[in-house]
Amino acid sequence: MRIMEDEEIIDIVERVEKENQEIKADAGKHKLSLVPSQIIKDIAEIREYGNRKYKDPDSWKRVEKVRYVNAMYRHMIDYIDDNKGVDEESGISRLKHLACNVAFLCEMEMWDENLVKPKSRDKLDKAKEVLRFLNMSEITPKEHEAISDILEYLAEE
Repeated sequence: MRIMEDEEIIDIVERVEKENQEIKADAGKHKLSLVPSQIIKDIAEIREYGNRKYKDPDSWKRVEKVRYVNAMYRHMIDYIDDNKGVDEESGISRLKHLACNVAFLCEMEMWDENLVKPKSRDKLDKAKEVLRFLNMSEITPKEHEAISDILEYLAEE
């Protein structure tokens, strides 16, 4: 049996990698299957609680980052003091709240790093809030149509 030289092994590996990328190009992409699924479920549980409480799945995007840092610290300290305890208001594990705050902060860090804070989405969210308020007020159909046009314009931005 012949022992292959390092160059031969490297050549074989490169060919296999190239063939694999021709079938499915995923080089350099994150292997999300490595993430423990429980943390995703835990964050989803907190998000569902938040959606019931605040009635807006995007409300977290309009909160200052420092408030999530403070919430993260509070939940972390509470968890350290009592790792079996739950948040008094929600009745959900403090660790799950901590994970959700960290997720929000990671997302906000990405916005900062890439300078892609969804400004048009923020504008759209604010416009929707105004529209919700106006829907509770007396406005004419023509005014309502004008507001809807503005919302469509912001959504396309």
